[in-house]
Amino acid sequence: VFYSKKGNKDLYKIRDTGQAASSTVSYEELHKRLAKLKKKHDKQLYIKLIFPEDSKLSYNDAWKFSKDILGKYDYYHTN
Repeated sequence: VFYSKKGNKDLYKIRDTGQAASSTVSYEELHKRLAKLKKKHDKQLYIKLIFPEDSKLSYNDAWKFSKDILGKYDYYHTN
């Protein structure tokens, strides 16, 4: 999962294992796809977050996003 900002807009991309390229998605679509993967892989789903160097994200933006995504979907962080 890639997260960055382009101007004032948040930019989300996702790439599943085996895919050559990532696809740009909305925030809602990102959650739908991750929920589907969570249902399929449950306790084996590992989420790798990538914040490009030129992401224009603040520390707080990256922290909130990480906490949200990993807390809901990543096997290591979910309860």
